[in-house]
Amino acid sequence: LKPGRVYIKDGVLNKVCRKEKKKRHFFLFDDLLLYSYELPKGHFKFARGFPLSTVSVVDLPDSEQRKLTNAFQISSESKSFVVLASTYEEKKDWVDALTKSKTTIVKKAQSFLSNKSKSATLKSSWVAPVWVPDREAKACSLCNTKFTWTNRRHHCRQCGRVVCGSCSNSKKVLYGQGNRRKRVCDECKSKPLELRSSGNNRDTSAQEEDSAESEEDSEGEYDS
Repeated sequence: LKPGRVYIKDGVLNKVCRKEKKKRHFFLFDDLLLYSYELPKGHFKFARGFPLSTVSVVDLPDSEQRKLTNAFQISSESKSFVVLASTYEEKKDWVDALTKSKTTIVKKAQSFLSNKSKSATLKSSWVAPVWVPDREAKACSLCNTKFTWTNRRHHCRQCGRVVCGSCSNSKKVLYGQGNRRKRVCDECKSKPLELRSSGNNRDTSAQEEDSAESEEDSEGEYDS
């Protein structure tokens, strides 16, 4: 751990992934949010971390139709997703802690960020899309072709929609998602990145990078 890093809280939350909900152990520090896999004998395997300066949280209303209870959305430049707490009180504790910690770190960096260039404005405004879950997409969002065993689902890394392979043959480098080109849909292939706050990000669920950049793909959470 980084010298001087202050621990705030940790706990188990259900992360809404592409195919199902999965338990992940989250740790919040004064400058970092991370989550991990729980291993036997109280051990943990690191999955992913986010600088707190890039993280925002949005409280989500319960949805019986989408089977979301005590849900909130965590958004960042590289990844955005929905998590579920076991109780309303636990959800409120996490939302309050994340909001307070983010406010504190932003205030500390305010004078520095005010002198940044236009690229810094992009960095502070862009958040990754939340992926639409497979169960909510029965057909391609562009051509409306139904998904089958041979017509697979793919997620556009720029907008988060579920599309077929024919409608997502293009790739491009996306801000905050590394230097490798990512799969994008036909509508996004020539569309510039839209600056948006995390509060305006879609509140559906689950996203990930390519398997070479994330261990989570080995679990079958995400598409190729």
